[in-house]
Amino acid sequence: MGATGRSWRQAASGAIVGAIASGTCAAICGCAGAAPTNTNVTTESTTGSVPDAGPAPEVAVAPTPAASASAPAASAPAPGSGPMPTGGSVLIGDIAAPPGFDPKATLVSAKSDLVTCYNKARQTTPALHGKLTIRINVNEEGKVLLVDSAPGGTANDPALVSCLSDTLRAVTFPKPKGSATVSAPLVFRP
Repeated sequence: MGATGRSWRQAASGAIVGAIASGTCAAICGCAGAAPTNTNVTTESTTGSVPDAGPAPEVAVAPTPAASASAPAASAPAPGSGPMPTGGSVLIGDIAAPPGFDPKATLVSAKSDLVTCYNKARQTTPALHGKLTIRINVNEEGKVLLVDSAPGGTANDPALVSCLSDTLRAVTFPKPKGSATVSAPLVFRP
């Protein structure tokens, strides 16, 4: 194993040295691509020595300003997205549902999750607010089959509708007689 252990360690050492020299080590060490002040890299094992491996070679790399200058910034936010807004509110209007089926209590219990969806959508569309009418198809077991938006409405944002759909699919409604389609007007405010 002496030669194999030494080859593996040398290959690992070369990969680390290459990452430091090219400034791509940021993902590993969090240094944002800047060359560390101590660039001596050793390949000694932390679990003991390898038989027949001999002493580990020491490799030195001189920091190169060009490598750290060309490295991308470490966690630059994507354009139009920032920290998730807080606050926000949703008002649930009069729900159109088949007779004998009242989904309002279920929607009210999911209100905090609906606001979370709204705040997530505001990360990319900060001015998002207003009315959105969603249609919810519920099967005879109370499971949501489909959530989509009615045309129109000032808050008809694809990211918001998608999140609302995912959220409401996780909710169980009361069992309607047969299946039911519900139309729920929502008003979102920052």
